[in-house]
Amino acid sequence: VSVPEQKKPVEIKPEENPEEKPKEKKDNKENSIAFYENKRGESREDLVQIGEEVLQKIIDSITVDAKIEITEKSDKTIFNVVGGNSALLIGKRGKTLEAIQLVVEKVINKKNEKRTRTIVDIEGYKEKRISYLKSLAKRLADKCKRFGKPMSLGEMNAHDRRIIHITLKSDKMVSTKSKGEGLLRKIVIF
Repeated sequence: VSVPEQKKPVEIKPEENPEEKPKEKKDNKENSIAFYENKRGESREDLVQIGEEVLQKIIDSITVDAKIEITEKSDKTIFNVVGGNSALLIGKRGKTLEAIQLVVEKVINKKNEKRTRTIVDIEGYKEKRISYLKSLAKRLADKCKRFGKPMSLGEMNAHDRRIIHITLKSDKMVSTKSKGEGLLRKIVIF
């Protein structure tokens, strides 16, 4: 049995006139992060605008029809993304959201002397996650007290572990400890 050969696509090149000088390639700085580094301003409004532009470019490359709502508090700026495919933007256990927040925060604070706290949230995911972690911590603490055995939670990032520690800090009958190495350490309730 013989298989017919696949034809390669033909590349059409424009005719070159030797008398014309080749066109210089222009860097499209509007689409690069370097553009934002050069556009630095000192005011917080400029930094928020830069953060919004960077975040919009990131979410547009992942999903469509997503809008950004900005809330400014005294010590932080919250970018809440509404619409689009929120599951893609959040990622498994919030990993994509965490990465997006890191990039936006780094761009905003790159040449800023005073660090601006930046939070990126997607349709209230972070509040739901905090609420879930608090209830999980209380359930496992009750289970630990009932059975008298240590309970272990799977790998968690530093923010999630901190929520568990703070939630159970006031409970004198249990203690918490992070175990393991690296970024994703486990937490043990005993």
